[in-house]
Amino acid sequence: MTIAQSARDASRLAKIASVFVKYGFGNLIEGAKLHTYLPFVPRRRFSQKLLDFKRSQAERLKNCFEELGPTFIKLGQLLSLRPDLIPEEYCNEFRKLQDQVKGFDFKIAKRIIEEELKINTDEVFKEIKETLIASASIGQVHEAFLRNGERVVIKVQRQHIESVIRDDIDIMYHVAAVLEGHKEEFKELNLTNIVKEFERYTKEEMDYTIEARHISRFGRHFAGDFTVAVPKVYWDYTTKKVLVMSYLDGVKINDLKNSTKAIDKTKFAQTLAKSYFKQVFRHGFFHADPHPANILAIKSDRVGFLDFGIIGSLDEYRRGVLQDLFIALVRKDMENIVNGFVDLGVISKNIDNDKFKQDLSDYLGEYYDKTMEEINPGRLYQNVLRLAIRNKANVPRDLVLLSKAFVTAEGLGRTLDPSFNFTQVVKPYIEELAHERSSPIRMFKEGVKDLLRMKKDLSKVPRLAVDVLERIKEQDFVVKHDHEDVRELEREVGRSTNKIILGLLIAALIIGSSWVLSSGKSDIVGWSGFLMAGVLILVLIYSVVREKKVLI
Repeated sequence: MTIAQSARDASRLAKIASVFVKYGFGNLIEGAKLHTYLPFVPRRRFSQKLLDFKRSQAERLKNCFEELGPTFIKLGQLLSLRPDLIPEEYCNEFRKLQDQVKGFDFKIAKRIIEEELKINTDEVFKEIKETLIASASIGQVHEAFLRNGERVVIKVQRQHIESVIRDDIDIMYHVAAVLEGHKEEFKELNLTNIVKEFERYTKEEMDYTIEARHISRFGRHFAGDFTVAVPKVYWDYTTKKVLVMSYLDGVKINDLKNSTKAIDKTKFAQTLAKSYFKQVFRHGFFHADPHPANILAIKSDRVGFLDFGIIGSLDEYRRGVLQDLFIALVRKDMENIVNGFVDLGVISKNIDNDKFKQDLSDYLGEYYDKTMEEINPGRLYQNVLRLAIRNKANVPRDLVLLSKAFVTAEGLGRTLDPSFNFTQVVKPYIEELAHERSSPIRMFKEGVKDLLRMKKDLSKVPRLAVDVLERIKEQDFVVKHDHEDVRELEREVGRSTNKIILGLLIAALIIGSSWVLSSGKSDIVGWSGFLMAGVLILVLIYSVVREKKVLI
């Protein structure tokens, strides 16, 4: 570290300490050993009791972050989405943080664009408007027109912002380490992990190509879906510090009251809810920060999304488990709710499973007498996650983001239409989902996948057994083993698995054909299925008889 860097850090630490003391956190500053950076603060300021302040501790900390600027505002905004990291009271308060800062000079923005794209702006853009569309701590957004007349927006990163945030994160690591080392109560909060999560988040946000990839993937998922609008990324003009995308013409939700655009708020709220259901359960890739400034009302039945910095992602397995869990939550199926959380990995050896299950049963008891329309699945899901967190469960990050996204979207719906009911809107989708999950064809496909995975795993057993035996032999243990027997075991496992798959295929064909015939949709397809099943039965019988002859 250079002398200049040390001086900057000392100056920044002095500023941080002063602001924390100003808002009544003198005891925290003293615990972090930061009071030595202050030129002079009367000792009584450190011991000042929190009761002397009218505002809550959460509100004062929010004000503190606001005054400390971009890095701390970003930290608060991230934490507002993570009730698994901080108490809900703080999440609610940090949600009020506004990332609105004064924009930087247009000449600087133009120079950054030219340096990043290695062009003269006149070669690509017919016009770049100096008036800002938006300005935040990381960058600012300008409206522009390409040479071919297309209307676009340009997101330009602030110069030197990376080093500014890097310095603040280094200070955060220092403070977290000191507090965890000297204050027992901060060890449980795991401050260092919080800083690590924030560091990861800011690194991604300062690389605009990551956001551009999110936008492109989102766009592919909703290609051909009129109800959702996603900006188009112009990759030829996009770098880590400059992002050019198509202009979405709409009204932000928080500006609808003053808008002259004819938007049916009830219909738009329903469109928004349906779009989230598709994002989560169809695509497993969802916008995790749907606050009013990030959502546009383009038409009553068309929603536009902005700012793809925070995205949640669910793999195929977890999406399937969530689908079953969501259906179970709506149906108040206690057994499958608990099973769902087990499959998600929430219930683990780190928590008291019996206590969690009992707490979960007690909590869900109040829902037993309610109709489906009276239950908000998103809110219920979030509350169950909170229960898991209180039981010290390790809840995956994307599941926490999902709960916040659903609840935020539901809240926006009620803001637009006080009579909005999330469950009523998505009920047809839940029923469709339940039908798909229980269909014979779906069950057959999933069964085949499971069997293929099982076959793959079982085929490894003999080789693993040989490996273990070889290691035991190397350690001079007297163990007799016959490699030929092991190879025979491997062949037997293969034959048995093939029979299981064949049997499952026959069963699926019989069930599927019966369903087709009973529905009256296609007699040809139904009888063809029975014929194929009959042929496969003959193949199975032949393989069994042939194997018996070989053994004899």
